[in-house]
Amino acid sequence: MAEKLALPQITYTEKVACIKDGKISAWRLVEQGAELLEVPLPALLTVVDSANEPRPPSAKKIMRYKNAKVPAR
Repeated sequence: MAEKLALPQITYTEKVACIKDGKISAWRLVEQGAELLEVPLPALLTVVDSANEPRPPSAKKIMRYKNAKVPAR
């Protein structure tokens, strides 16, 4: 997708180090460990599953959708 959009990309991103001056720096997982890359914005980043811990679901939304029905096909 990055190639089709002519954007720089960082794959296997584990952590974004900083975003400033129109550039993004991110830590990327590689076979030998990790490396820090910097690319101009806009950019496309793909992340690994350890990059973020999802926040717990909202109690308000759980109550709103607890009786929701999925339409049959």
